Amino acid sequence: MIVVRKSQIQELEKKRKRSNLNMLLSGLLIGASIGAIVALLLAPNEGIETRTKISSGAKSISGRCKALFGGCCCGDDCDQDCCEVTEE
Repeated sequence: MIVVRKSQIQELEKKRKRSNLNMLLSGLLIGASIGAIVALLLAPNEGIETRTKISSGAKSISGRCKALFGGCCCGDDCDQDCCEVTEE
């Protein structure tokens, strides 16, 4: 006869819920990535214009990360000019 305690059942239920949440978040991330790729492929802009927009967006996100987390995102050999955050 197998005896299972109530605390063990509760712990198994928590793990199942976390697993479901992880699967949902993974699915959302994969779906968003696929959507972004399709949007880039079907974009009405020319390639150079699209690449310019992506580049400026990446720089903006990089600046926000630097402002939030502080420090330099450039690596060990940090040049202070690369770490300045500019607001658009």
